[in-house]
Amino acid sequence: MTVKQLKNIKPGEIWIVKLSIKAEDTVGRETQKTRPCLIIANTLEVKMITIIPLQSNLDALNLPYTFLIKKNQKNRLNNDSVAVIFQIRSLDYRRFQNKIGLIDKNDLSKIKIRLRDFLNL
Repeated sequence: MTVKQLKNIKPGEIWIVKLSIKAEDTVGRETQKTRPCLIIANTLEVKMITIIPLQSNLDALNLPYTFLIKKNQKNRLNNDSVAVIFQIRSLDYRRFQNKIGLIDKNDLSKIKIRLRDFLNL
C-alpha cells in the first residue's frame, strides 16, 4: 500500500484486514483470521491504523461493548455483523487488504460513544 493510499483510509470505512498470520499469533479470545474491520483512526505519523474487528456471529451481541451493523449496499457486508468494540487494536498498514464499504455516520457515532464508555473516557 502506498503512502497516498494510506492517507485515504478514513474512520467509518470497512476494510478486509489480516489480523493474524497463523493461529498461534493470537491467544485466548483475541480475534484472529482475515476479516472485515471498522476503521476508527488512522495515525499517519506511525503508519498504524486503529480498528474494531467485525464478526458475523450475532451471539457476540450478548457481550458488553458490542454493536450490531446491519448489512446494506453502503457497507457491502455479506452478513449482519457485530462490531466487537472491546477488541480494539492498532495495526500496521501492511495488514490492510482492501476497502469494502462504509458504515452510516449515525452508527459510527453510536460506536464511538460505546468506545468512550469502554475506555472510560
